[in-house]
Amino acid sequence: MPENNLIELMAQADSLRMIQPEGSYEWFDEILPKARKLLQQIQREQTIDPDCMKTKIFNQVRDCCDTLSNWIRQLERTRDELEKQKGQILKNEMNRLSIHNGAYSSFRGFFGK
Repeated sequence: MPENNLIELMAQADSLRMIQPEGSYEWFDEILPKARKLLQQIQREQTIDPDCMKTKIFNQVRDCCDTLSNWIRQLERTRDELEKQKGQILKNEMNRLSIHNGAYSSFRGFFGK
């Protein structure tokens, strides 16, 4: 029965969405493919025999796919923001070090060392 498979897949999607995001790239790189694969499985199961599916289940599956798809996009945006922040932190640190090293070189030159 495709409905039982769909109910199981929707439960997996709900439990996946309940996982709290971590701030590491590895977490995003691990979860995003799982979520995409699960979304594809749900969509595939939904299209096997949609005429035999009850309207209630069909609507639940559609809502689950929408919610999971939105969650995936949110994770992708969060990962992109994390990447931008990392770049900005690196840029700020390099700027700070160049100012520090420049001042140190000037100070050392002042004392003739």
